Amino acid sequence: MNIADPSVSVVIPVHNGANYVAEAIQSCVAQTRAVQQIIVVDDGSTDATADVVTRFGNRVIFVRQQWAGCGAALNHGIAVSSGEMLAFLDHDDLWMPDKNRIQLQEFQERPMLEAAFGLVEQFITPELESSLKDKVRIPDEPQPAVQTSAMLVRREGLQRIGPFDERKDALAMQSWYACALRKSLRISMMPVIVSRRRIHKSNFSRLQRAELYQRYLELTREMANHNRRARSVPRNDK
Repeated sequence: MNIADPSVSVVIPVHNGANYVAEAIQSCVAQTRAVQQIIVVDDGSTDATADVVTRFGNRVIFVRQQWAGCGAALNHGIAVSSGEMLAFLDHDDLWMPDKNRIQLQEFQERPMLEAAFGLVEQFITPELESSLKDKVRIPDEPQPAVQTSAMLVRREGLQRIGPFDERKDALAMQSWYACALRKSLRISMMPVIVSRRRIHKSNFSRLQRAELYQRYLELTREMANHNRRARSVPRNDK
């Protein structure tokens, strides 16, 4: 890999995301350090997602699949990609303009690093009905986040851990991260806001809360137990 100037591919999985996917793509296009590929994987959408994405022309690689879930869409996008580094963005989230530049700099300073995360700022989408806004509680401060939208990872590191879980639920990233901890992926959690998470009426994790709760608890316990034993990568790694 060209450590000084690696290529970066972005994978955006989307299912019925016509309302927000254009903003997500634009936040990738507008990076202060350009990405080399933006791959949007349409996971069986039945709305106008395809029309919205194809308006970006050759700036975006657009692929479609029958509905198979977020994990399968992520894996499909990775298979299509060619970048030395891989980044991801949920179709309803946004990147901060400097995300790519800042995280690449972290890799340059820490050559043994395999994956970098950062802080995520949550926001309530402006069009959310007032009755629902009153029920939503979000953190006052940005939070460290193990989320696809906050990650940049070396292709070799991702391949070492393995593919994303293709069960049709919202825990593909959490399952992958639990496996990453077991296999001692070298991780940095940067104290910098790298993405913004949109809170809206159709957030999949909110709609599927009861179904996902047990698996989420199991993964959380596994990650917490591992974190007690794990050591962070030193700043002077070579």
